[in-house]
Amino acid sequence: MNTIFSRNVLQSGKCYVIIYIYLIFGVIAVFNKKNKGLKAKLRTHIYIISVLSIAFVALSACVVTAVVNQRQMSRTISAQLSDCSSKLSSWLEEKRSLTEFIADEIVDRGYAENKEECLPFLQDCINRDPDSFDVYIGYADGSCLFGGGWNPAPGEYDPTTRDWYKAAVSSDSIIITDPYTDAQTGRQVITCTTKIEVDGRIIGALARDIFIDEIAEIINSLHIDENGYAILVTGDGSIIVHENADYMPTVDADGNDVTVRLDDVMEGYSADIADGEIKRIKDYDGKTINFAQINTEINDWKLGYSLDYSEYHSGMLTIIIVFLAMTFLFSGIISAYVAVLLKRVFKPLSDVADTARLVSQGSLNVSFNYDGEDEIGDVCRTIEVNNRVVKDYIEDISERLDNISRGNFNTDSNIEYRGDYAAIKESLDNISHSLGQVFDGIEGASEAVFGGAGGVANGANQLAESVSMQTAVINDIVSEVNIVSEKITNNVSRTDQARSIARDTADSVKESSEQMHKLLDAMGEISNASEEIKKIIGTIEDIAFQTNILALNASVEAARAGSAGKGFAVVADEVRNLAGKSADASIQTSKLIEHSSNAVNSGLIYADAASESLKKVVEHTNEIDGIIVKINEESHDQSSCMEDVNSKINIVADYVSSAAANAEESAAASEELNGQASALKEMLQTFGN
Repeated sequence: MNTIFSRNVLQSGKCYVIIYIYLIFGVIAVFNKKNKGLKAKLRTHIYIISVLSIAFVALSACVVTAVVNQRQMSRTISAQLSDCSSKLSSWLEEKRSLTEFIADEIVDRGYAENKEECLPFLQDCINRDPDSFDVYIGYADGSCLFGGGWNPAPGEYDPTTRDWYKAAVSSDSIIITDPYTDAQTGRQVITCTTKIEVDGRIIGALARDIFIDEIAEIINSLHIDENGYAILVTGDGSIIVHENADYMPTVDADGNDVTVRLDDVMEGYSADIADGEIKRIKDYDGKTINFAQINTEINDWKLGYSLDYSEYHSGMLTIIIVFLAMTFLFSGIISAYVAVLLKRVFKPLSDVADTARLVSQGSLNVSFNYDGEDEIGDVCRTIEVNNRVVKDYIEDISERLDNISRGNFNTDSNIEYRGDYAAIKESLDNISHSLGQVFDGIEGASEAVFGGAGGVANGANQLAESVSMQTAVINDIVSEVNIVSEKITNNVSRTDQARSIARDTADSVKESSEQMHKLLDAMGEISNASEEIKKIIGTIEDIAFQTNILALNASVEAARAGSAGKGFAVVADEVRNLAGKSADASIQTSKLIEHSSNAVNSGLIYADAASESLKKVVEHTNEIDGIIVKINEESHDQSSCMEDVNSKINIVADYVSSAAANAEESAAASEELNGQASALKEMLQTFGN
């Protein structure tokens, strides 16, 4: 219920602040919109200064109160956490002292190495402390004596490998281990252990398993606020005591301890939170809380407390709301007082302003109804005197200006101008004198203007006729230049055609030269083939010669064979005849090929000569093309220059035409000037000195 109330208070406080700000600026805006005068400005400034002063005082008071409240709350939280930590330390110190006493008794009674006498003593020690779960001794030889009756088999339980045993024999004080969960009872247990030493020789270590249900009762009994709760964690952040049973230590199916770390439950929690520091974090249910913790004297355990955020700030919000209400009240009182005060002060000023408004509209015969002997009355009387003086000055100025309008520049003022107004009289006198001199000068100048206007008109007419003749001549030049430009343009077109034809001729000659090169390459290949054929024919002659020798040898062998070799002799004769014919044919073929080779060589010579001629033709054609290109480029340049000349002549023609028009206008203006000079002379005759 208090949580809901605190949240509503928080939201209401925010609403009050917003409404207060909007109300201040709303009132100021209405006053400024209603009246833009001095009264509104003064009222606005007084309101702003007053409201800001009250708001500053209220804000300062709220800040100071909030700081004091926060410090008081921090001291209260630290004191209660320290008190709870002291209770926890006292309980653990009691268990530590009993463990030390039991160890001393075992040594003093000589039970350390006499297990039969030691066992009943251990059993009795279990019964002495209702929180004891078991009392046992682990010996250096690996054996163990349990007062609770457990008798492990050899090798089943070796105490020297256990952390509690190692910690005890390496320390001279009582060691308290972090809690673990007993698999049989499901309750949390700690172990108090110390070494047993006889004559400087370590016999083993005494250990007491103690249920810590009372520790949970001590922690859960801590209630700093209505909805908060205490938390106890180990040095590494594992939860020992928590209001939510889901985060308490348990064991799994294999008997292993299962713990939950506090930084996994609370978002933003850090084990480095200093003693007494209040930090805003997220709780396990997602709510925003204020968290504080201190370090206990046992094994670096940390005692923390989760404070409900709304409850923590409810007192401060109540103070803020009270100060806001007081601010509203004092602002209203000051506003009413300022409104009444300004109304009494500015009522006469409003009447004076209404009367002065008539003066601004030109009425100088008004009088003020206010006759008080204060500053406002002095202002009213001063304005009335000033109105009478200004009225006299206006009448005098009007009379003198009327005389000046009738040409009388020698009038003088009938009244005395005082103070800064004396400059007006001096200015009027200077104006009258200056106007008289100016009109005298204008009259003489008008005579000269009238005489010179005729000469200007004649000169302007002659200039117009001369410019017209120049325009006609320039138009003829423009026509001739256009004809020349047209011919140059035709020359450019023809040079473009000549350049195109020369380029096509050069391309054709170049293509013929390339074909001639191909012909030379083909004839060279024919010459190379003739040489190869000569080699083949030489081979055929060698074959015919060898065949003839073979046929001769065959005839000799056939003759030796007698009648049996007659058939072979006939064949040998035919082979010899064929060999002779082959030799004759190869000789004739060789002569023909030699003749063809000579013809090909002659053709190569002629083709080379023709190729050289074509190269020279290509070079000459390229030179001709280059000359035509230069002619073409120069023709283009001439065309561009001619166009530029034509353009500039046209510009000159335009200028001459414009000058002719201006000359005609000057002639007309001279005629007009002559007429105006005559009119000016007539008007000046109406003014007199």
